[in-house]
Amino acid sequence: MRWFLIDRLEECEAGKRAVAVKAFSRSDLIFMDHFPGHEVVPGVLEIEMIAQTVSTCVRLLRPKTFAVLSKVESARFIKPIVPGDRCRITAEVIRMRPHYIQAAGHIEVDGVRVGEAQFVAAIVPGVEIDMKDPVIEGWIRRQGGSCEQDSVEASVAAFA
Repeated sequence: MRWFLIDRLEECEAGKRAVAVKAFSRSDLIFMDHFPGHEVVPGVLEIEMIAQTVSTCVRLLRPKTFAVLSKVESARFIKPIVPGDRCRITAEVIRMRPHYIQAAGHIEVDGVRVGEAQFVAAIVPGVEIDMKDPVIEGWIRRQGGSCEQDSVEASVAAFA
């Protein structure tokens, strides 16, 4: 099972910065057990929302790379995210190296910051993902273009 924790990419400067949105409905599976009668999005999934936004941003620069969350340097959960909330996730790549990126981001609901995180993600080059990513496909379609088909070498070179 794959958890899609971003619905749509709204802005993106490939490999540098991205803004995504995620709307939570009462029927989302995460609210089934967390917590009955007081449903909230788990903090770990807030971090994952930011990480998925960064990963999407990096994959738009180099489609055959994948960013894997490897170290959370800091995280704050300021206000709970509840059913019905529409989250705006802003993420940016702080440092990009051949084997890792350092990134940071925050989540807002109705213009109020509700969470933030800074982390390191390992770069895995040459990843062929069987499943199409609907967020990336939607972004490319709205931009009227296509994603370049790069090689492992080009992917690694982009991070040097």
